[in-house]
Amino acid sequence: MTTTQWRTLPSKALAHPTSDKRLGDVLADMGVLTHEQLDALFAQQSETGLPLGQLAVQSGLLQQQELDTALARHFNYAILQGLSGVQYSSELVIASDPSSAVAESFRALRTQLMIRVFGQGARSLAILGPEAGVGCTFVAANLSLALAQSGLSTVLVEANMRDPRLSTIFGLKKAGKGLSSILAFNTPLEAAIYDSQIPGLTIIPSGPLPPNPQELLNGRAFSDLVAELQREYDAIIFDTPPSESSADGLGIAAVIGRALIVANRNTSFSNNVGHLSKVLNESQCTVVGALLNEKP
Repeated sequence: MTTTQWRTLPSKALAHPTSDKRLGDVLADMGVLTHEQLDALFAQQSETGLPLGQLAVQSGLLQQQELDTALARHFNYAILQGLSGVQYSSELVIASDPSSAVAESFRALRTQLMIRVFGQGARSLAILGPEAGVGCTFVAANLSLALAQSGLSTVLVEANMRDPRLSTIFGLKKAGKGLSSILAFNTPLEAAIYDSQIPGLTIIPSGPLPPNPQELLNGRAFSDLVAELQREYDAIIFDTPPSESSADGLGIAAVIGRALIVANRNTSFSNNVGHLSKVLNESQCTVVGALLNEKP
């Protein structure tokens, strides 16, 4: 994944712990080491100068996977392992392969959006693509996770009520309540929002697929929902269906006022991207950038 206009920046995600807790406290909270074991490791650490985690693994008190999970919690750096009961997709590269170039590109994208969008007081962003297969859902999922890792309370809204995939990526029950339930049946937000088990990130899935998604998104209920989410969250990311097949995304972007266009380097035509940008601008929606996704 690359961007068309943003230079990749080095990540600072692992530079400093995100709380005053020591790693030993995190290991104790996880229940993988007792306080007596930690005291013995602290004594060894003072003698050897080696990191606590390394000593624990070398002594056989800790498995490497347990240490990785503890470090992830210590630095608020989500990884897929250690999150029980949920089958996450490997498409969440920010968590499944955090050292990869793709994950680094998402962190660079996050940095730019925090400067240009969320740092300017805006809270919502629609992810739009000119055609199917460009990777809007892939981008929306990983960007939301990256924003949550930075400390922003983030909600990811599956506003693609035609061919939704976020529930599969995050291991949610597809038959559960979601966006369509809120818009069509006045379901309370708290009944349609799901904890991702990743700190700082919650999800509103599509819910049961309605026969009239465009009408639901153009109604007052959607505007009211956006206003409610903006009061509760620092960042709201909307995944949308392809613009070539429906006007859903354009309607969402018009309400929100900001959009990120996603195109595929190998399959998208510049004319389609340009047309989408023009239509968004005509609807008084600011296009904050365009991203070229290399993922097939």
